Amino acid sequence: MKYRESILLAALVLVVIYPAFAGYYDDAHTAYSAQNYNEAVNILEEGLQAAPNDEELARFLGQVYFKLRETDKAEKAFHKTVSLNPDDEIAQYYLGICYTLRKENDQPKPAWFEASQAFAKAVELNPSDHRYNYQYGHALLMLRKFQQAKAPLEVAYATEEGRGDYKVVTDLGIVYQALDMNDNAIELFEKAIGLNPEKHAPYQYLGGLYMAARNFDKVKDLGEKLIQLQPEDGKGYSYRGYGQLMAKEYRAAEETFTRAIALDGSDPNLFYQRGLAREGMIGTNASSYKSLVDDYAKAISTSTTAAPAEWHFRLGHAYELEATLYWDRAFRHPESRTNCLHNLRKAKQEYEAAGDNADAKNQLGTVNERIRQLEVIQ
Repeated sequence: MKYRESILLAALVLVVIYPAFAGYYDDAHTAYSAQNYNEAVNILEEGLQAAPNDEELARFLGQVYFKLRETDKAEKAFHKTVSLNPDDEIAQYYLGICYTLRKENDQPKPAWFEASQAFAKAVELNPSDHRYNYQYGHALLMLRKFQQAKAPLEVAYATEEGRGDYKVVTDLGIVYQALDMNDNAIELFEKAIGLNPEKHAPYQYLGGLYMAARNFDKVKDLGEKLIQLQPEDGKGYSYRGYGQLMAKEYRAAEETFTRAIALDGSDPNLFYQRGLAREGMIGTNASSYKSLVDDYAKAISTSTTAAPAEWHFRLGHAYELEATLYWDRAFRHPESRTNCLHNLRKAKQEYEAAGDNADAKNQLGTVNERIRQLEVIQ
């Protein structure tokens, strides 16, 4: 009899408690629908005190906090939800989003690894959802796991929503470029521009791809478009200048690179490219040779990594050209001889720094012989 009574009592408790818990959810939903979000939070917090293991209350609380942009509190609520039910795909998805929105000292500090794990679980639970696949692929992309990011981004792109989503298209293009699938990357970046012409990122990626493909007309045109979008960013000028340089429009290229340098004087490539433009239109005067020396030397000195051998060759060649201004008088005038030797020795130094560069090796012999001739006179 006592066993029967305990069963009946338990059933009675369930009948009383669960409608009450449902009441919390319904009341919170009513407040949420009326945009009384703080009231909804209070109701859900009270409900979770009464029923701490109620998955639906925890998830709904996370969604309300997310709506209020209190993502740290939303993250805790969604984390509680998935601890109660790891197969809650919505909570896993939103938990991943919260990880991407983490901050430290009011500065963004996304937890991409944790986000990727949450999104991976959401994809496992619903493999065809384009949002889940995109976010999973994006998190992997941010972790620079390009090969792993490829599959979920391709799944997202295969959907109608994904093909029309600028972010999906752009991210997949970035992955293809990182994996040296350049033709596919170009196609996607061009599509991304069509989806959102005001976004500048695809133009920047395309510029590098067009340069690699030696499609200089497209590089120049793309630079013009990027300048229109971001007139105060040096990247568009850099692409336009490169296209002009390859078209042997040296004067125009020099002006374009000078503008780019004024906007971003920290990019060593800009100084090197301007040097090439100036070399293309060089005259037989000291100032033109000095401008070459200045540009190539600046390119090397501002490079944060080891400068390419070609840069050292170009600087050596600029010093050698400047030495020619004094060569004819060097055998008769000590001052000219001193200037000539200075430049030849600087040229030798740069040719040696160029290592195995074939052009530098060829010129090194000539420079050494000229230095020997002048040193004999001294």
